[in-house]
Amino acid sequence: MKSRMRLLFLAAALGACGYTVQAADAPAGAGPTPPQIISLKVSVDAAGKVVAARPSDAQALPGLNRAAEEFARKLVFTPARKGGKAVPSDTHLTLAIALEPVGEGRFAPRLKRAFNGPGLLHMGKIEPPKYQGRQGGALVVVAVNVGADGAPDPATQTTERIELREPNKFAEARYLDAVTISVRGSRFELDKVDGQVVPSRLSLPYQFGGGPAKRPEGEKKRGAKPPSPDLASMPVMAAVSAVSDIELAKLDYKAPDPAAPAK
Repeated sequence: MKSRMRLLFLAAALGACGYTVQAADAPAGAGPTPPQIISLKVSVDAAGKVVAARPSDAQALPGLNRAAEEFARKLVFTPARKGGKAVPSDTHLTLAIALEPVGEGRFAPRLKRAFNGPGLLHMGKIEPPKYQGRQGGALVVVAVNVGADGAPDPATQTTERIELREPNKFAEARYLDAVTISVRGSRFELDKVDGQVVPSRLSLPYQFGGGPAKRPEGEKKRGAKPPSPDLASMPVMAAVSAVSDIELAKLDYKAPDPAAPAK
């Protein structure tokens, strides 16, 4: 998408499962790769276990899709509930998977984050604002009601969070205008609970120009590589049921930091 803008779909879950990917399936390069984002459509039973999973993107690397399916089946959700009773559901699971070299041209997948929510069928056109402040870079999070048909209700949109690399009220309003236009043109596939599509309120994070993080001192302001995203803290698309007696299935796992001291 233009100007490195993207609607954030990150992921999380359990650590490595021992599955390895052939070098032909992995991106080129001898070192660890940036996390690859894989989306699955999953069915979750009343105990919170994944009983079926299929890739949402058939164009993804075959090895990554297979690894994602194996990770998915090891995850345990907080199950959906209807009238206070745990019931089966269907949702979309997003996985952020890093490929780390293990020798002899092979890579082991490491799951960095996994979360679930609605699927994005179509993203409305997004144009970064003409005025972005002197440095650009922003995170905008909005919430909106989405009906069973997958269409947002513009009258229900509210702003949850706006952060700019360089605070500026005028630029802030321009970013929000760009996001509002995109939201109106977007369409979603909502969760099903006990076979019923559930109207929901969605939280939608949009990132522009590498986000609001400050660039290191001495780095050129334009054309420089944006800071690496923090997978553990970055906001993701999420949903809550708009139906009073229905709760959606939930999963948001952040892989432990290997550098953190053991508790």
